[in-house]
Amino acid sequence: MVPGQELAGLTQFDPHMHDYWAKNVNMASMDKAQRDIARAYLNESKNPAFKNMSVDEQFASLVDGQAANIRNLNMYQDYRSTMDGYTKAVPESFAKAQIDYLHGIVKGANGVVNMDLVNKIAKGEQVTGKELRQLPSEQAPLSVLGRRVQPRMSDALRQVEEKGYRKFVNPVMDFVSRQPIFNDFYARRRLANQPLIDMGLLSRDEAVRLSALQATKEMIPAIHSPAIRSQFAVIHRNLLPFFLRKSRLYAVRVV
Repeated sequence: MVPGQELAGLTQFDPHMHDYWAKNVNMASMDKAQRDIARAYLNESKNPAFKNMSVDEQFASLVDGQAANIRNLNMYQDYRSTMDGYTKAVPESFAKAQIDYLHGIVKGANGVVNMDLVNKIAKGEQVTGKELRQLPSEQAPLSVLGRRVQPRMSDALRQVEEKGYRKFVNPVMDFVSRQPIFNDFYARRRLANQPLIDMGLLSRDEAVRLSALQATKEMIPAIHSPAIRSQFAVIHRNLLPFFLRKSRLYAVRVV
């Protein structure tokens, strides 16, 4: 990675968003598994029952088929020696990760799948950022993975700033905001799982672990993404640690 850059979710406010969107689409076009998933989506789209599903349900319904492809040792032979997901991961989990990738780059902010992009990926065709800029803004994803330039500071100052944030500011934010949210979700899931203990289906230790996993998953939508912030929020986070949170709160109230 180029010094001074960081991986981040780029929105349409970033001038390079469409270029990285094109890169993500082209990476999918060059990947045999992604082409297979795209073709499976196109084939299923001819089914009336599939059309009546929500977009999330449509992509979720492809997991079993792709997991079967991963289990088939005659498929993706070129990838198995270099990608551990094909040999060590649970096939359903790895298939879901692959499908989520495609889902993320073809579903627009309006919730509609861009079938033209699905077709291009299925055929292994390439796109350019210039082409994607011609599309209506609502057809672009909410965000795509890309590189963003970080605000520049001297190395010494940046190290001091980062250490101060990790040691003094972030623990306070965890205690004030994130931990109470997790505790609430955990308590709810623990109560919901109590009947499983009573029926002998789970031990207490298993219920604790299951409740914690469920709580972690459920609390994520309630927490803002620290990767999406203005340069002002990054530079002044030691002086104004809750500026990002307040700006998100105001944005939600305006919406």
